[in-house]
Amino acid sequence: MMQKLFHLRKRTPDEIRSSDLSFNIAFDYPDAPESYMPFRAVGRQGNANVYSIVAPNLSRSDLAIISYIKPQVVSKLVEVPSDESASIADAKKVALSILSNYAISENKELIADIIAHDTAGYGPFSLLMEDSKNIEEIIVNDPSSRISVYHSTHGYCRTNLSFRGEREFRYMLNKMIENTGKEVNAVTPIIDAQLPDGSRVHAQLSPYAVRGTSASIRLSGSKRLGIKELLKNGTATPDALAYLWLSIEAGLNIIIAGAPSSGKTTLLSALCAFIPKSKRVITVEEDVNEVKIGEYLTNNVALQGASGDKPIHVNEQIINALHMRPDMLIIGEVRGQETKEVFFGANVGVPFATTMHSNLDSNALINRLISKPMSVEPQSLSALDLAVLMNSSGINGRKVEKIIEYKWLAKGEVEEEGVNHDGYIANEVFSGGNSLETIKKSKVLSKYASATMSSTSAAMKEMKRRAAFLNRLLMQEYESVNAAEYVRSYGVTL
Repeated sequence: MMQKLFHLRKRTPDEIRSSDLSFNIAFDYPDAPESYMPFRAVGRQGNANVYSIVAPNLSRSDLAIISYIKPQVVSKLVEVPSDESASIADAKKVALSILSNYAISENKELIADIIAHDTAGYGPFSLLMEDSKNIEEIIVNDPSSRISVYHSTHGYCRTNLSFRGEREFRYMLNKMIENTGKEVNAVTPIIDAQLPDGSRVHAQLSPYAVRGTSASIRLSGSKRLGIKELLKNGTATPDALAYLWLSIEAGLNIIIAGAPSSGKTTLLSALCAFIPKSKRVITVEEDVNEVKIGEYLTNNVALQGASGDKPIHVNEQIINALHMRPDMLIIGEVRGQETKEVFFGANVGVPFATTMHSNLDSNALINRLISKPMSVEPQSLSALDLAVLMNSSGINGRKVEKIIEYKWLAKGEVEEEGVNHDGYIANEVFSGGNSLETIKKSKVLSKYASATMSSTSAAMKEMKRRAAFLNRLLMQEYESVNAAEYVRSYGVTL
């Protein structure tokens, strides 16, 4: 990542001294770490998850070496002509060259890495962003508190990094968003910015952020969790995924709902592996490409809304998508008027899968759909077949909490089972990880049976076969198997 060093030239003596690191490193590590990258460890410390920048025998003397070496690195880097840029790699190379003149045997790589990120990078931000395959979000609640991250496997983790103060925090934050044309200052105390790599930055200054500047950075490079990973980390059971597999093949309309960062988009991306390869799929997202379809769907077109000088509203892109003869629509998220177009498409035979923010209640989800700004008309709403409700907690992580089937009743129709809420029955087919054995009546079974010209009992047998098939992904001998290719090997065609 190339970063201009004009900041190093224009800083005044009363600003950050070149010998000062912009951040503190605490000697605070997990009790039983799982090391997966050089100089990084993650694991439990008491009741909390901890993500630490770590090296053997890292000590305060190493930090003193950093303060001594950093000005020399800065001096070398500012010699670069003004029309050129220095990268983090360049800065690390310079640091290692200088360190080679001293009798330092341990931790040389980490010392050089820290100096490089604090000069040519964004301090702790870019240091953490190096692990973007595992870190989904970087969170700073206030300038003096520990930086937190959301790890794709371990959830929320406290790091052993913190900014020295408001000045350093704001300096590195503005350096990071420099190329977006935005700056956090008294005139623009609240900003939303998208970095060139697609990462999204939200920051606020005091008094809007009560304890001082706060920031959240959603990284775009985090690894895509597929079917295998969702099974391994307990997000979904083989039974629940087999049920959703049949749902997609039967052409049901699905909303994945939950709180922010509950795993909605991750699940939506993983479910794309179940879409038959022959299907023409159109994906629509507002700005960032978060839904990862993968290479297994060859007849796929991705559309985007807000982009460039003249952005197109996502609502228009959904209308455009419906003109492209799709077999299925994948919409990253619905939250406004575009929801009406999605349901219009469903009512003319184009099934969809999407996400939305909602609490864990089947009726609350319906109320949100019919209320402003979504305003889905009641006669269109009957196209909704399933709601997958996601939950996220620090203890159990992200999980499929419930799967709801909606049965829409004709006016005056009465059902013996269930409760009629304004013309529909919400049937909890999965709740708290129950098995397929508990399913008695199911829209999925009946629609899959109709699509395959079989019986509901045959559909149930097929669902159980697929659950067993998916369960084998958890076995040791399937460790190196690509889950998407494994699903394709099942050889199901409709």
